[in-house]
Amino acid sequence: QSVLMGRDPDHELTVESKLASRNHAEIEYTNGKFVLPDHSTNGTFILTGEGETIHLHRETFLLQGNGQISLGQDFSGNPAELVQYYLRQSD
Repeated sequence: QSVLMGRDPDHELTVESKLASRNHAEIEYTNGKFVLPDHSTNGTFILTGEGETIHLHRETFLLQGNGQISLGQDFSGNPAELVQYYLRQSD
């Protein structure tokens, strides 16, 4: 199970940013966890709920808690398109 992200209009989550790759990244649900592998040229930026900024470039990140994802643009550039995520613990 996964959600594809990028400029490709056939993806589940499409962005128009020129800094995003056609097949930029995805969110996968595997082994009871959500992971984000980056497949892009410019990288994926994650701002965690704790305020930490992570730059992925052809790496995978384990999503936890909540935060924001920017495809191809650092948060200092005030990206126009952001993906927000919130993972809640199951009982």
